[in-house]
Amino acid sequence: MEKQYRDGDAKKDKMMWEKEEGDKHAALWAGVIFFMSLIIFLWFLNTKSLFEYFNFNKKKSFNIDQFSVEFDQALAEFKSDTEKMKNEPVPNGFRLQVPNDQGKQ
Repeated sequence: MEKQYRDGDAKKDKMMWEKEEGDKHAALWAGVIFFMSLIIFLWFLNTKSLFEYFNFNKKKSFNIDQFSVEFDQALAEFKSDTEKMKNEPVPNGFRLQVPNDQGKQ
């Protein structure tokens, strides 16, 4: 059965409903702003600690020659390991099928 409202009750109910919806909307935005602020704060905190960890001093310089040598060694080691893996049998007795590079002939 539907409630019968007097004119004053209907207006009061509508005002209460609008107030509740406004409170929900305000709580939603407060939560969004709080968590976005928290995320940004933690991001800056993490960035600060990363700069402290890497300790960017002007005294230290980047040696491109040493980097190049180490990179070439790592790449050669990776290539030799992949070649070994291509030739090793798999536990079920089959060999891995690795497609040949079309550019290398």
